[in-house]
Amino acid sequence: MAHPDLFKSIDIVHSGVSQSFVGGEIGCSNPLVHVLSEVKRLYPDRHVACIISIGAGHARIVRVPDPSRWYRTQDMVVAKDMAVDGERVAEEVGLRFQGRSGVYFRLNVDQGMQNMKSGSWEKLGEATQHTQAYLQKNETNQKLDEAARASVERREAVSTTHAAGQIPAIIEATKRLVGFKRCPAPTVFYTGREDENMQVIACITGGKGERRVCVIYGLGGVGKTQLAFNVVERTWDEWDHVIYVDASSNEAIEKSLKEFAEARDIGQSYTDSIQEKDTEAADDLVLDFGCLALAIVHAGAFIAHSPSMTISKYRSLFLSQRRRMLEEYKQLPDMAKLDERGDTVYTTWRMCYDQLKPESRELLWLIAYMHYDGISEEMFKRAAQNMHTKEYPLPPTDREIQARGHVQRLSE
Repeated sequence: MAHPDLFKSIDIVHSGVSQSFVGGEIGCSNPLVHVLSEVKRLYPDRHVACIISIGAGHARIVRVPDPSRWYRTQDMVVAKDMAVDGERVAEEVGLRFQGRSGVYFRLNVDQGMQNMKSGSWEKLGEATQHTQAYLQKNETNQKLDEAARASVERREAVSTTHAAGQIPAIIEATKRLVGFKRCPAPTVFYTGREDENMQVIACITGGKGERRVCVIYGLGGVGKTQLAFNVVERTWDEWDHVIYVDASSNEAIEKSLKEFAEARDIGQSYTDSIQEKDTEAADDLVLDFGCLALAIVHAGAFIAHSPSMTISKYRSLFLSQRRRMLEEYKQLPDMAKLDERGDTVYTTWRMCYDQLKPESRELLWLIAYMHYDGISEEMFKRAAQNMHTKEYPLPPTDREIQARGHVQRLSE
């Protein structure tokens, strides 16, 4: 648009009607309100992490002249000064976010800019000095640090509806993703690996209605993380949710998933997601076990390592196999039986055993002869390396040959 102090107005004809535009600063010196409304229109279901508003310096105080010496031209000057005052809009926007710290950041040089006028290019050095002095203030530094942190972490602080000053249909407090860390944006220095980008995108978006897994691997520093961030940014509209999980430790993984569960109002722990029928089935299952702790541990391990397995499904499976397992238990030697409710423990143990792969069963046969505190991977490596270095006076038996073969296979 034409600047009213530097250029003439512009006439724009639309549908045969001519409208004169004199400049964007008249009534819109600070366009933030219009920007937030436009963001809401384009992204109605998104959230905003932070809003950074940068002003051109505090304007001088708008003074109304003495009425006794008032001229009509001064009316226009006062009206214009009020129209181009950007701080009024900044204060109004600040009120929207006064209950949400760490979202709205207003940066504006507070001293020395009052006498700067449009087109005062000769005062650029003076403006630079005032700006540097403003940036050196402790309050400004803290605000910049908070703004940078909010921008990098990309927490979903407020909805675009709230930012636009509208009342959301659902109370914001129940809809807001509290404290959940979103996937960071790729660094501005990322030049991109277009072939790898397209391969990852094709992998994770190629199958609709099925779970897709893509593993990005390579040496440290080659850009795996930035590649993932870039793919997420380019496929953002493909997903209902994007979960950013810090996998540096078990605790970090649990924390990230817990934050997402709380944000989606799923609950604060696994107990919040347990259905009532599973709670009832758990009570019945414990009674079926005779409250034996070992049987409960077996059941928990079975459920944890079986996809889509619930407590209700496990109890049905347990009851269906109980009679068959009881007959097998009776055939065991007495030394292999427990004193109390041994048939129950055998049933839960056998259900877990049947889930093992053949090579895992062979390993279990071997370590069953060892104390559980003294089993290590190094033990098998050392046995495999040294089994052919010694000579024995007697030839090995068939069982010894078989045992050595097991050890060698386990070490490979």
